[in-house]
Amino acid sequence: MAEEKMVVNTPVEEIVNEMGLIGKQTKVDGNIKTKGHLTVEGIVTGDIYAKGNVIIRGMVKGTITCNNLMVEAAKINPVKVAAQGTVVVKDDSAIACDISCKDITVAGKVEGA
Repeated sequence: MAEEKMVVNTPVEEIVNEMGLIGKQTKVDGNIKTKGHLTVEGIVTGDIYAKGNVIIRGMVKGTITCNNLMVEAAKINPVKVAAQGTVVVKDDSAIACDISCKDITVAGKVEGA
């Protein structure tokens, strides 16, 4: 399968060019807000607000608001997803929630509205 390219839908001057990482052995209880990009491999119990792109390889229990979202190698059930651009659900992944986005690519499983 061709590599999906995530386009920046937020004005570039608003995004900080940095990548935050929540590691596999890390659990965050609380909200996360970043002007950059974020990869979650651990567990986040709280809302995520990112001006940049978010990649989920772990678990999120909260609302995800971001530029673009990619779910890979994960089965997540956040409260809601609001992406300004694209949501990509890879073939080894599943997402169950209400999703708001401009475009969606689903190779895995999606449940919700």
